[in-house]
Amino acid sequence: MFFYPKMNLHCRDALAKYTACLTNDHTFKIWTLESFVDAIQSCSGGEYVTAIRDRHLDFEEVEERILM
Repeated sequence: MFFYPKMNLHCRDALAKYTACLTNDHTFKIWTLESFVDAIQSCSGGEYVTAIRDRHLDFEEVEERILM
């Protein structure tokens, strides 16, 4: 499994090149972090899902620190 933020275009492009080299995709799967967290959320409404989303997908704090 490979998880990456959907806005990470470098990962998206590299994964497309990598999967093009595979003879099959039976042992390699790609999910965006957003779709993974959404899937967890659909099965469980636990507070940990919100914590995961805040920790790994809330890029406002990162952007604020970059602009400092």
